[in-house]
Amino acid sequence: MRLRELFFENLDRTGESKSAVVGYGRGMGHKGHMMLASSVLTQANESGSDPYFVISRTMGKDDPLSPEEKLQIYNKVFPNNPQVFRTATDEMPDLNRVLKKLATMGYSDVTVVVGADQVNAFQYLVRPDKSGVEPYKQFGLENMKVIARQDTNDPSREEEGPRATPMRDVLMDPNKSEDEKFAVWRDAMSPQLSDQEVRGLMTTALQRMQDFNKPKVRAKKEKSVGEEAAGVGIVTKQNSTADVGPGTLRKNLKAFNLTK
Repeated sequence: MRLRELFFENLDRTGESKSAVVGYGRGMGHKGHMMLASSVLTQANESGSDPYFVISRTMGKDDPLSPEEKLQIYNKVFPNNPQVFRTATDEMPDLNRVLKKLATMGYSDVTVVVGADQVNAFQYLVRPDKSGVEPYKQFGLENMKVIARQDTNDPSREEEGPRATPMRDVLMDPNKSEDEKFAVWRDAMSPQLSDQEVRGLMTTALQRMQDFNKPKVRAKKEKSVGEEAAGVGIVTKQNSTADVGPGTLRKNLKAFNLTK
């Protein structure tokens, strides 16, 4: 079993509290995501809770960097908190199952920190579903709240993070020079990353985006020898002639005692 798959089976606590502060992230690993992670750490510190930040395994044309590559970014920006940052696993791929696992670890109170534009989307966690029970209670937790990073006391709370769309678009723009592309990425990524590291991420992202955007080629199905042979000698209404009709073949076979 790979090391990253041990995360949820042998998740080491980041503290001894009964409460936890959780961040769940995807995206390009830019400064906005680092602000979210910083807000989780700040909220946990001020509330005496244990911090956890889980990196989604989502990957595609809109999210071309792998979870492991993004994990390296978080660890570079927050070198003193390596135990806080983990990638999700195939067994625990979403926030719901992360929260269930935290409940089994003894946590009763969880605060989920998200971007301001995501607060409404995550309200499903604290609203009763069709059964009349809030999902977080079904997970085994006693209390939960969802807050925006802007509602924490993190120093970045009033800063606007960059967007991933311009980062993707500039890479695919044939009218932009390499220097112009780098300028967009350099500004979007944390200063803890070197220019060389940023250029490496750009190269990786561009290659993956090009691969994801390639049209899928469907292989043309060819008839097997058996299928070809099955059609040989069959006279139908469509291919009959004045001399050879649909019943001609049977009459000839019967004349040579080759059919009953």
